[in-house]
Amino acid sequence: MMAQGVKQENRIYRMLFRVRNSEEANVSTTDLKTWHERLGHINSKSICEMTKKGLVKGIQLSKKKDFFCEPCQFGKLHWLPFKGTLKSYQPGELICTDVCGPMSVHSLGGARYFVLFKDDASAM
Repeated sequence: MMAQGVKQENRIYRMLFRVRNSEEANVSTTDLKTWHERLGHINSKSICEMTKKGLVKGIQLSKKKDFFCEPCQFGKLHWLPFKGTLKSYQPGELICTDVCGPMSVHSLGGARYFVLFKDDASAM
């Protein structure tokens, strides 16, 4: 596939695509990792099964079946929950605050923002 961007009068680019024939682009015979990436990182066994059953036309996989996919490995990582230092606070010692707004609907008093204060010790 070839793509070319053309700048329009409103300074927005329009993309023009042209699909080359498969012999010119050599997309039919390639390694399993490339097809794994092209098909949205699906399981390699699924790609092999689809190819064997003829569900995907024009794919001929190379002999190499082992590969390492870094994005898939990062997606499988397990992160432990964040545990900060636990300290017992006294009421009034640590107060968290946040401002929210502007709201699309005004309050009865005409306000569009509100401020929240939360005492960490009492959670109120």
